[in-house]
Amino acid sequence: PQPLDLLGPPALFRFGTFRAWMDALRDTPAAVNVIPLVGHTTLRVAAMDDTSRAANDAERAAMRDLMQEALDAGAFGVSTGTFYPPASAAPTDEIIDVCQPLRGRAGIYATHLRDEADHIVPAMEEALLIGRETESRVVFSHHKLAGERNHGRTRETLDLISRAAAAQPVCLDCHPYPATSTMLRLDRARLANRTMITWSTGYPEATGRDFSDVMAELGLDDEAAVARLAPAGAIYFLMDPADVKRIFAHPLTMVGSDGLPFDPHPHPRQWGTFTNVLRTMVREQNLLSLESAIHKMTGLAAAQYGVAGRGLLREGYHADLVLFDPATVTDMATFSAPIQASRGIHAVWVNGRQVWDGERTGTERPGHVLTPGDA
Repeated sequence: PQPLDLLGPPALFRFGTFRAWMDALRDTPAAVNVIPLVGHTTLRVAAMDDTSRAANDAERAAMRDLMQEALDAGAFGVSTGTFYPPASAAPTDEIIDVCQPLRGRAGIYATHLRDEADHIVPAMEEALLIGRETESRVVFSHHKLAGERNHGRTRETLDLISRAAAAQPVCLDCHPYPATSTMLRLDRARLANRTMITWSTGYPEATGRDFSDVMAELGLDDEAAVARLAPAGAIYFLMDPADVKRIFAHPLTMVGSDGLPFDPHPHPRQWGTFTNVLRTMVREQNLLSLESAIHKMTGLAAAQYGVAGRGLLREGYHADLVLFDPATVTDMATFSAPIQASRGIHAVWVNGRQVWDGERTGTERPGHVLTPGDA
């Protein structure tokens, strides 16, 4: 069910257990390192015959067992998306119950909040409660305020995060664009100033086009057009650039792309997030120093996720390195032409082996499946 289909074709969902996936990644490594999380939505889909309701006791127990198996297999923690239909019916106590195996592990509770618009503060308070009850670090994924009436409220949400950080482990990540991307939803389309279709099974001709133009072409209102295009994905322009800058300036903010690799017309964050930060926030806006921006991409992330021996240029650390020219490095991906490699990245090494030579990827696949606390 959506949004799991955003992650790739059905053939990718072939592993019966979390450990089987970990074993496959180790047997056939990627070019980059992997920090695995177990998906709360995946647990619900696996354990329940109807995800539109709260789980019963037997289903909670089944999800807890799957969670325990995943953590034992090397998961750093759990990722939830209670904004989405398969998980939106899960009450707070269900999530706490299912996530009890996290206690005592100093694990990660990463969350796409239940609400990132009018009711964002209660949603954040829910996540912080779950973090306390499971003894986990709360990671507010792709923190944002959605919709014009919520523009400017990052002052409120960032103050909440700062106060919470004095009492429990918490951090956040963000990408530098004023638009987000996910499945096509009527509520998001109505909230956004502009909506662009990234893919559509119901009407493939909509891919890469503005939703308003597709509505006019089909002669449908927004509700009927969503149904006609479904299942589909979209980019929503609904954030204030000033809020994005304010989030990035917060000391606990990491850089995260939140990319969806299989969209035919993806959000440019998939190809340009990190170089966009270096171009816009460092070189053009002077919002961040070069050192601060790089730390938000490397050392801060390693520290927050509990990864030892990485994220810093230090003797004895793993050689995960990027060679670039700070005066020229730039993103090329745009909303109209998103599949474009960045320029100015001269070389990339992962675990000491080169995977990018400035023009193309190589054949090396030196990525490791990282485990909590290990170097």
